[in-house]
Amino acid sequence: MPRNKFGGNRAKKMGNKHVHEVINKKTRYSKDKDEIYACCDKIHGGGQINVKCVDGKDRLCFIRNKFRGRGKRGNNVNIGTWVLVGRREFETTSKKLEKCDLLEVYNDYDKKNLEQNETSMNWQLFKYVGQVEEIIEEDLNIEFTNNIPDKDEGNIISTQEVIEEDEINIDDI
Repeated sequence: MPRNKFGGNRAKKMGNKHVHEVINKKTRYSKDKDEIYACCDKIHGGGQINVKCVDGKDRLCFIRNKFRGRGKRGNNVNIGTWVLVGRREFETTSKKLEKCDLLEVYNDYDKKNLEQNETSMNWQLFKYVGQVEEIIEEDLNIEFTNNIPDKDEGNIISTQEVIEEDEINIDDI
């Protein structure tokens, strides 16, 4: 493909000259004690996100420039995205969140590989991140019916029975 030299305003940014598709990308596993699996919990903006790590701690993660700009394609970080972060062992924290750097963004295929090969991790921590509404609806178990309790007997009668009893005949008026 020839280079797009005379394209429009934004046409050259995503041209073919910067596309290098990785067909057989291998899943990157944690090799060091400071590399931790995490899940994106909140996006602050400016290249900063909150992540919930496998060890149960919340950390402030910085998205490196490798994953921004043209390197963003295929590495989108949204709420609920699984990532590999590198803990900053050289920094000390007092009351603030511990800081870490983004090392890898996992897609759905990589998630399955991690769950199968890394059996010592508790992956259930990431299951409900970003799905607050669904948890609340499942836990409450509210059932909506058209039944109205009867005042006299305490029995439940349907709304159709109430409508049939209170039908008004226009000829009677």
